[in-house]
Amino acid sequence: MIPRLLATFVVLVTSLLISSSAVTAGELSDRAVEQFEQHVVTAAEARSDGDYETAIEHFQAAIAIADRPRLHLEVADAYTALDDCLNAEQTLHRLLDHDDADDALEQAAQRRLETIGDCPVDGRLAVECTPSDALITVELRDGGRSIKEAPCPVRWTVPAGDYTVVGTGEDRSTDRRDVSIAPNEMTRTSLTLISPGDDIADDRSAPTHWSQYASYGALGAGTLLVSIAGISDRNAPRRLQELRNARDAGDQAAIDQWTEHNASIRRRNFILYGSGAALLIGGGAALTWNLMGGPDSQQDQPVFGLQATPTEIQLRLKW
Repeated sequence: MIPRLLATFVVLVTSLLISSSAVTAGELSDRAVEQFEQHVVTAAEARSDGDYETAIEHFQAAIAIADRPRLHLEVADAYTALDDCLNAEQTLHRLLDHDDADDALEQAAQRRLETIGDCPVDGRLAVECTPSDALITVELRDGGRSIKEAPCPVRWTVPAGDYTVVGTGEDRSTDRRDVSIAPNEMTRTSLTLISPGDDIADDRSAPTHWSQYASYGALGAGTLLVSIAGISDRNAPRRLQELRNARDAGDQAAIDQWTEHNASIRRRNFILYGSGAALLIGGGAALTWNLMGGPDSQQDQPVFGLQATPTEIQLRLKW
């Protein structure tokens, strides 16, 4: 706790001195000085906590407000702590080219450059998994030699190059992805492991078979025809009342007209009900056939799935 507070205090004092000189020179407003000091203090606290990425972010934000050479050295040290020696070297060279760098800072930069030596070119890899308890292995694509292994999720620094990321889990399929790691960049990938009983995998599914669409169409058309007939039947009492009124009035022409009209509607509704029922039965039978092992049974990922075991039958729907 004490070293952290001391480090923060030292950086704060340094930032105040830098800010004061900037204000004296008329370079920064009071608001800019306040922002500069806050970025430097936040960066120092992050560095003390080992959060070097946040430290770099705030040191660079402070540099954008007031380009002070000392801060470049802080950024280079944070990059070195992250094993990002390429960015560390570039930052140190910027410090050496800085017009305001004094002899002490230039000597410090030179010493750090000598310490870094030959810089290996690394990148970063992040892997997410479904399920999250999978075991992740990174293999060289040439030769298949494993270089890293850990439970998912993982975030690794690895030499730039081509790899195969392999995910394995108990009683689950193995998933793998080929990835190319670029220098000083983050590469992200995800793996999905499927249980043997799973008939619904990830989003890389095959299209729904045409017969399923035909089944849905038949079910929809049958429902529509039955609905039309049902709406017509709801008006039957009104038509019968018109026929009774014609009989009461002794209007034979009206009686004949309404009798024929009602008979015509009954014939039409009979056809609608029959056709609708046939479509509903046929569409339902076709859909059931698909579920039970029709042409979609060979697809990698049907929309509907049926799983049978010696003790149970499970119906799964994926929308």
